[in-house]
Amino acid sequence: MKNWFFRLTVLLAFSASTMAHENRPINIQLSELQQNHFRLHWRTPESVGLDNAPTLSLRDCKQLEGSKTDALVGMVLYRCGTQSGNRMLDIGWPDYNPSVSALVRVNLFAGEKYTRMLAPDELSWEIPAGENFRDVAYSYFVLGVLHILSGIDHLLFLACLCFIAGSLKRVLITVTGFTLAHSLTLALSALNILDIPIAPTEAAIALSILFLVREISLDNRKTLTWRFPILVSSSFGLLHGLGFASALSEIGLPQTQRLSGLLMFNVGVEAGQIIVVATGGALVFFWQRHLTNRVWSNVGVVLRQCSIALIGLLSAYWLIDRSLIIPLT
Repeated sequence: MKNWFFRLTVLLAFSASTMAHENRPINIQLSELQQNHFRLHWRTPESVGLDNAPTLSLRDCKQLEGSKTDALVGMVLYRCGTQSGNRMLDIGWPDYNPSVSALVRVNLFAGEKYTRMLAPDELSWEIPAGENFRDVAYSYFVLGVLHILSGIDHLLFLACLCFIAGSLKRVLITVTGFTLAHSLTLALSALNILDIPIAPTEAAIALSILFLVREISLDNRKTLTWRFPILVSSSFGLLHGLGFASALSEIGLPQTQRLSGLLMFNVGVEAGQIIVVATGGALVFFWQRHLTNRVWSNVGVVLRQCSIALIGLLSAYWLIDRSLIIPLT
């Protein structure tokens, strides 16, 4: 069971990463530079295509000036009236709606900051004067799910852990240890209680994957890693939590709903993690029930070795690449 669980979870991780890459959201930044004067800046993912780049605007506001470095990036300045009520953000597609979400970050002149994830069919959005729990919870939950599905290094680490754990009971215990550990450091870092440079942390995350690949390759079932995988998942989970916190810091927490945003981002990460593990387990069950002949067994042996080699090469590359950007001072 372990061999198939490992291979199929790895393939699922790659598929999830690919889908997340192709469906990255439009990044929109709306900043109120002074009272009623706004700067609207957006970046569209390359998957949309130059011929179908969207146009964004603030309704009932006067465009002052604008510039575009290319079709996928835009920046426009607006002066809006002093009328009461909320502003409207409009997203227009010249050809067709490619079903791409939009991540909107708003900075108001009074100091209010918040983030919202718009669904692909939300082409007009009323910018609220303040934050509310429902919007924050939805947006940060979606952000958490998208982050874990696009975080191939985290998924490969999780796949290796599940392979070493083997049985369903040990997988649940191991994943729980990983969850508790990364939730702790995610919270401490996001709330600025813990401050650790991200460059060495990312390099250490790559090293954690390389460590598990080595353990799998040696196949020494008497080591602590094989006997108690929860020790590895908990210790390295602290590092992965710092990686999650780095991604969250780029988005930012809402000013008046910080704890809600942090909680729902972490819940989203766990939900994405459960989706990956559960789907991998379902595929394993199907494979064991219907693909048990000798031919598929031989294919499985080759696939296992190739998977281990590929993960080892990827983690080694990440380790070298991320180590090179660590400041020498």
